[in-house]
Amino acid sequence: MSDEPPQDAAPARLGPLAPIAFLLTIVTTIYAGASLSVHRGTGPLSAWPAGAWWDGLVFSTALLVVLAAHEAGHMWAAKREGVWLGWPIFLPSIPPLGTLGAVLQAPDRPLTRSAWVRIAAGGPLGGLVLLLPIALVGVAMSEVRPLPIEEGGWMQLGTPLLFGWMERWFHGPIPAGHDVFLHPLAFAAWVGFLVTALNLLPVAQLDGGHLVHGLIGGAARWVNWLVWGGLVVLGWLAYPGWWVLVLLLFVVLGVEHPQRLTPGPGITPGERWLALVTLCWLPLTFVPQPLLAIA
Repeated sequence: MSDEPPQDAAPARLGPLAPIAFLLTIVTTIYAGASLSVHRGTGPLSAWPAGAWWDGLVFSTALLVVLAAHEAGHMWAAKREGVWLGWPIFLPSIPPLGTLGAVLQAPDRPLTRSAWVRIAAGGPLGGLVLLLPIALVGVAMSEVRPLPIEEGGWMQLGTPLLFGWMERWFHGPIPAGHDVFLHPLAFAAWVGFLVTALNLLPVAQLDGGHLVHGLIGGAARWVNWLVWGGLVVLGWLAYPGWWVLVLLLFVVLGVEHPQRLTPGPGITPGERWLALVTLCWLPLTFVPQPLLAIA
């Protein structure tokens, strides 16, 4: 197949938006990574040590490589379906993350259930190919140290299930009053796990929403509403930040999947397993309370 986008599925022209957003995301992720090395960015930038900026570059490079692999997985799967999704638009953000991930344009024509499953699964699985080794190396290079109870400038993060297994594998049981202080590679992997989990939420037009849309068609709307309700309850029980996410997703993506289906033979058993295996990464990477403490 030609590398040129299909003529019947050319995306809207975005001009310089994609490269500008990418360059801005490089800046914000470097700053976010560097700020973690100097107590969340206290003091003037001119006083930050050179090592902090190196940490920021390591964090930024690892995280953007993972995000790029995620989007490339979508684009590769879409190309096999004859669909062109445009180039990814990276989303810069303030620290501590530095980015909100990246997005691709929606297909401009209806797809079959099989196509939705294959395209949606391509992103998370493509990102995990790089995310897992980066996480393993980063956690191995992290250090177990006492919590600086009397000092400012530390942040304690929630631990996804898979990330916790890696920490116990490399560092054993963590003594009371201690924590794993993440190497920049490990923190990039932690953010990658968070972005993967959020994308796999089976709501609206997130990857998880596409997957359940392909699995069960129109009945996916009931799954959408169930997950929306679960996030609202989780915001009350564990972390109010989930309310912000619900509001953001509601405004940007809407409540339900747009139901862009075209008649087809239905999904195969292999595609059903592909969707289920991809969704199984959600409980492994999701963390109910991302931020536990900050000082």
